[in-house]
Amino acid sequence: MRIHEISPETLQDVPDDEVLNLHHRVHQLWGLHFEGNTEESVGGLTREDLVNAHRFLVEEMRRRGMHHNEHDGLDRAGLALDLSALPEKLLVIDGLVAIVGSTAAEGYRDGHDVDVLLRAERDDRGHFLIGSDNVLLPLRKALDPEKRGLLHFIDNPQGPHAESVALYDLVLLRRPGLPAHLARLDPRRYQVMKPSMSGYTEFFSTGELWDAWAKRKLAQGHKLLGSPKIDGFRTVLWGKDGKLHARFEDSDRVRTFGIRFPDGVVLEGEFTARRGGEWLARTQLAGVLAGRIEAEPHWWLYDLLVVDGAEVHTEPFEDRYTRLRALDLAERHFTVLEQRPVTDKEGLEIVGYWAASHELSEGLFVRQADAPYHFGSTDTAAKLKTVFEIKCIVLDVIQRKNGHVYRCGLREPSERYSNVTEFEGHKYLDLGNTFVTRDDLAKVGDTLNVRIEELIDGEVDGRPALFWGKPTPVGPDKSRPAYTVAQAIDLAKRGRVYKREVRIGELANQRVGESAKKRVSELADQLREDTREERAAAFWREHWHESFPASGRGEFVYHHHWRGLSEDEAKLDEAALLQTDNSVHGDLRCSFGKALWGLTVFLGRVADLRGGRDLPTLPPDDKLQGTFKLHQPTAWLTVARRGPYVSAPGGVGSASRSWAKFFEVDHGTYEVGVWREHFFEIFLRGSMLKGRYLIQYAPVGGRGRVWLISKPEDQRPYAETHELEDVVAELRRKGQQWLIWGKPGERPRRVDVERGA
Repeated sequence: MRIHEISPETLQDVPDDEVLNLHHRVHQLWGLHFEGNTEESVGGLTREDLVNAHRFLVEEMRRRGMHHNEHDGLDRAGLALDLSALPEKLLVIDGLVAIVGSTAAEGYRDGHDVDVLLRAERDDRGHFLIGSDNVLLPLRKALDPEKRGLLHFIDNPQGPHAESVALYDLVLLRRPGLPAHLARLDPRRYQVMKPSMSGYTEFFSTGELWDAWAKRKLAQGHKLLGSPKIDGFRTVLWGKDGKLHARFEDSDRVRTFGIRFPDGVVLEGEFTARRGGEWLARTQLAGVLAGRIEAEPHWWLYDLLVVDGAEVHTEPFEDRYTRLRALDLAERHFTVLEQRPVTDKEGLEIVGYWAASHELSEGLFVRQADAPYHFGSTDTAAKLKTVFEIKCIVLDVIQRKNGHVYRCGLREPSERYSNVTEFEGHKYLDLGNTFVTRDDLAKVGDTLNVRIEELIDGEVDGRPALFWGKPTPVGPDKSRPAYTVAQAIDLAKRGRVYKREVRIGELANQRVGESAKKRVSELADQLREDTREERAAAFWREHWHESFPASGRGEFVYHHHWRGLSEDEAKLDEAALLQTDNSVHGDLRCSFGKALWGLTVFLGRVADLRGGRDLPTLPPDDKLQGTFKLHQPTAWLTVARRGPYVSAPGGVGSASRSWAKFFEVDHGTYEVGVWREHFFEIFLRGSMLKGRYLIQYAPVGGRGRVWLISKPEDQRPYAETHELEDVVAELRRKGQQWLIWGKPGERPRRVDVERGA
């Protein structure tokens, strides 16, 4: 008998020896091709085929009184009900309740009956089988609130009326949790918890998160807890024989690590890695797992599902978190993420700011403290992202000498776009190629997460086209399909990476010449800088009054940041670079808490810098223009401390096709003076940068207002030459809310101008 012919019926008359032989063959195939491997099929048989055949064989063996032992992954896969694989929703009847007849066709007219179609059978007494008081009464209250007897319920299970307006569908909703008496939790198979689809529980600002989700949850009486959203690979971890076993969210492969880990524990965390004390970028993690990059693994833990062999996923998250913190785990490889309470809008902003200050953060993750673990999508959790990733379908995989390039697309393209292609009978918007990656992340037809810095609605050859900027492959997503064009545009707008009406040549056409590619790259890099400056300016406007050290004192560093370098130029010292005509600017970064605020200082032409015009040598009658940065990790304080730091193309601080180099000019401590919305006073204590500096938003020669940094001749603190009450009154007249009042040697005071406190 062939494996694919096995069924309860065909096995009934098979001799015992043949049943045992078939059982042995099924295990052989599983062990050779599927145990610990990622193969999809062998000889026309899939994993599912073998699991089903094995289940039939075991049932037949038990019917015959034969003994069966569990000894490999096939036994565990075949004998445990995977209830987590059940769909979250099942549509039973489309348009179960609908308004029909003249009301649906012409609209409601006062006094007329309203025909309500209920597609359900009636019993012998004429009562709807579906439609007890919990259905009919709410409909009457909503459609006939004055109880005038307007509703006329009819039934027509055969089909819809010609004119109808559907009000309700009959949908089955899967209950959360896995009942212990029906199934055990298999860490290799269950569906991990995720916030509901993008646009509902995925946000790009604390204000948006508050208005659409958190405010409602708190009003319902739920307690909320927030933690940093670590930029890593989501992992399910468990112990076996005292060692750590793990599977990553988008892979069925089980990996074993030589790390001590307790048996009877199943938990979740984000996989990261570090090398030489520095954390690797998420895009490098696949290389670590492939063995191409040598680094030390580390997991940031946030949830616990099984402990001491007992399932705890039905317990409230707050209780699971308490159990998680009590585990004895190797500190070198594991850190339990801190959870902070969110009680109001201001508290959400503070927790969001704290989460963003984590050096590996890509945003904020908030959970209901009283919610059990939900397998699959859920409304009990939400996330705020500070980086933008797009989910797209892989249309083609292009093999290059140094790795793989993915041509990707979006679903449901508008006909207005010219870059629409057909793939497997469906139309997709062709975004173009990603950057090259050494790792084999996906195959044609897969969903791929790609990190981008802009989504551009522009033109190609005079025709509308939608394409991306700086697309860096991150990893596959087997749980969700590619975004539609409308979804991608909406999310890109909210993530502030959407650009319109930008002519940058034939970026969508990957067959343009090298000179055209270079021009496109340069323009795309410029667009990226513009977008970053806009985001940073908006962020600073909202958070400047929170960006100072509570003690009034912190550390600072000032770098020269050279861009647009060739590989050879990146090897030069700064004296040699001063003889070139490359792009250079200054980066001033100052610490507060666990993060940095910063200012990009425009130094003008290299000839100006060569002539000595720089922040440390700035005379009192001169000013340099600048722009504020987004908050950054404190690791920047020591970048280039021991020597220049070089960034390869596509790296931190570099463009997509050129190198960058950082030189530390000075470092030291600083103190906070008076800060107001358009005026910031700091006192630098370095070896070259010394004294009182002002950063002011001021008009410049008809170009509007810009940020200017200067070292004024008057070095007296602002707080010594002005009265606090006068400044508060002035700001109140201007409608400004915050004032930071400080001077060297004193702790700064934050004043709420509107409240006078």
